[in-house]
Amino acid sequence: MATEEALRHRKAYSLREVGELIHTGQTKLFELIKSGQLKTRKLGRKRLVLDADLEEFLETLPKE
Repeated sequence: MATEEALRHRKAYSLREVGELIHTGQTKLFELIKSGQLKTRKLGRKRLVLDADLEEFLETLPKE
């Protein structure tokens, strides 16, 4: 399993890696994808989230 610091320097992440980074499960990730809140790309059968798309998603989250 890669560390968060190592993951943050990548251009694309697997859904498992995104889950680790934002501390959420696969079910919630699929809900976000289905609703269009989190954009993904397909590489064969694998879904990838580009770093720019992850940053865009995080910026849409409400601030406290």
